[in-house]
Amino acid sequence: MKIKRLPGSICKLQNLQMLFLGGCTNLETLPKRLGNLISLRDFDMTTKQSVLPENAISNLSSLEHLSIEFCNNVESLFSGIKLPFLKALYVSSGNRLKSMRLESKHFPALEILAVRNCEKLELSNDQEDQNFNLRLKTIFFYSLPQLVTLSHWLQGSKHFNILGTNRVLQSCNLEVLPDWLPALTSLKLLFIKDCPKLRSLPDGIHCLTALEHLKIEDCPELCNKYKPQVGENWNQISHIKQIRIGEQNIWKKS
Repeated sequence: MKIKRLPGSICKLQNLQMLFLGGCTNLETLPKRLGNLISLRDFDMTTKQSVLPENAISNLSSLEHLSIEFCNNVESLFSGIKLPFLKALYVSSGNRLKSMRLESKHFPALEILAVRNCEKLELSNDQEDQNFNLRLKTIFFYSLPQLVTLSHWLQGSKHFNILGTNRVLQSCNLEVLPDWLPALTSLKLLFIKDCPKLRSLPDGIHCLTALEHLKIEDCPELCNKYKPQVGENWNQISHIKQIRIGEQNIWKKS
């Protein structure tokens, strides 16, 4: 879209609940009084700004769903943003994005985190503090080439959806799953796709007794080791109700 600026009067719409600016790649800046939209619940944004107006975004106290896409000049997100009612966060196509700071005390209601197509983004383990241990229900990572391991602050999640690439996009370089993964006793779904450097699941994977669905695709080493009935590590996952390894499906009764 060719929108370069929004009229300031849009910020007078204090009953506005949905604002979709996603894909407006020519938008030079977000409205200065964005924080006046106190009823806003769904917000999709794209902007040329290099730094987002964190104070204004933090004033969106009713916000439940936030999507940030094609913000190609932004290098860091959420260092000063607090959104207590945010339930779902989607970040995609940030060419320069290098870091995201998500503290649980600032995002206590966050349940869904989806991040894709951010080539420089690192989710490192320097966020070990308890303040970063988000209680997510669903995680979706897609095409994050700097993703080598999973951070400690992802503990507590019930669903992991870790994808690398499809036929076009560059894959995740995930090399190892964290040792704390078997401690996620509520984990119900684990989906791993196109992570060719990933060679094994954690040793305690058999401890995930709540895990009902396991899907592994385009991971040659994993598919061989956990191949149904004959893989050397098949016994570690044989308790799971529904399994798909490559093109093979194993269905188990409850």
